[in-house]
Amino acid sequence: MQDLGTLGGLSYANAINANGQVVGESQNSNGVTHAFLYSNSIMLDLGTLAPWWDSTSEANGINDSGQVVGVTSVTNSDSLHPNHAFLYVNGMMQDLNTFISPVSGSLADARSINNLGQIAASGGVNAGGNQDALLLSPVQPPTPPTLAITMMPTITIMGGVGNTYQLQYANTLSTSNAWINLAVITVTNAPQFYCDLSSVGQSARFYRLVQRP
Repeated sequence: MQDLGTLGGLSYANAINANGQVVGESQNSNGVTHAFLYSNSIMLDLGTLAPWWDSTSEANGINDSGQVVGVTSVTNSDSLHPNHAFLYVNGMMQDLNTFISPVSGSLADARSINNLGQIAASGGVNAGGNQDALLLSPVQPPTPPTLAITMMPTITIMGGVGNTYQLQYANTLSTSNAWINLAVITVTNAPQFYCDLSSVGQSARFYRLVQRP
């Protein structure tokens, strides 16, 4: 058994992930409850989304990526929605209501998050402010189209019409270099063109023509 400590008063652990990170709530030195993340033997105060000294928050769930969800006081609170669900990721607490359309209602609390980023939450989805169970699923942005351009050398042959040539190539030039036969070409019109499909992926390639009898 391990004592995780507190932020200054009572503390409660609510969830743990596969990496041993724990989230929950703890009173600070002023007796106000704040959400915490316990990781690497350190209890981190996640704060709130409201500026008042007595603003509260609590963390309810964490996935294996370290994304935390919970509930916090908010600056624009009202009688029906005094608290909002939050997502804590990359060191920042974010109001989950900013990720949905205003006509969808208000997310009051987030209870858990899985490794796909899906969040179990509750909120008011009608004018009466009644709370319903909700499942939030992240929407993946569309993959932008990509264009792949493959460059292949086109060889221009200026030999005499009717002549036959052995086209050879080498990927390096040296005194011991061996030229490799690529194609036998009989010139039917000048200039004549040949595209080397085998050159894809080569950083350099050299060519020569050897006239055949």
